[in-house]
Amino acid sequence: MTLVSETVNVNVEQHSYSQVHWLDFSAILWQLSGINGMNYFSPLIFKSLGVTGTDTGLFATGIYGVVKSVSATISMLFLVDRIGRKTLLLSSCGIMSFSLFFVGAYVKITHPDGFTQQINSGAIAAIAFIYIYSIGYASAFGGIPYILLSEAAPLNVRTVSATLGASMQWVMNLVITKATPYMISSIGYGTFFFFGSCVVCGWIYIFIWAPETKGVSLEHMAAAFGHDDVVAITEIAAKAKNEHFALPRM
Repeated sequence: MTLVSETVNVNVEQHSYSQVHWLDFSAILWQLSGINGMNYFSPLIFKSLGVTGTDTGLFATGIYGVVKSVSATISMLFLVDRIGRKTLLLSSCGIMSFSLFFVGAYVKITHPDGFTQQINSGAIAAIAFIYIYSIGYASAFGGIPYILLSEAAPLNVRTVSATLGASMQWVMNLVITKATPYMISSIGYGTFFFFGSCVVCGWIYIFIWAPETKGVSLEHMAAAFGHDDVVAITEIAAKAKNEHFALPRM
């Protein structure tokens, strides 16, 4: 039993690190997708795409918010437990990165100034991809990070890891929120390329290292991260102990 206890302790330490690391990265990627920059400065972003007039910009922003909310609701209710967390995250990264690169390319090629009275077909396509980007984000990153904070946090350090992940998310939120308007004014189209590149890096990380946690109970979460199932080891050891000390039948 001493050997079993030592094995359990070692595995708890090992898988705790990988799980906490995944939670922290998901919180960072959550913000590096640029979503809160889009949320807080969407009128400025739509203006950079050629949308003129205060009323028009606010209307476009309102549609953006509705699209994002509806997409998140549908995904969390019907998709996350059917398709899986990892599949949704990968799909989300693909949609977001393509949309951001398209918008960045449009801004680089056309140099919209926000004063032209007529929006051309390219601007309409760019605005459509902003909405597609919001759908991609909301379908996965709109809710899955919260799910991961509750289910993937190691049982032995659940409070600390969940707090660390949430804190990391808010710190990055502040950084991105402060940086976005300066990025738009100084590098313009590069803002979209930067966030798109961050999302591509996130796709690579998720594809290689992130496990699928759909249908995995909290007690067996370590196995999803490629480590020994601590609960299973303990149960097997307890069963072996009971069988060893069981009295023979008369």
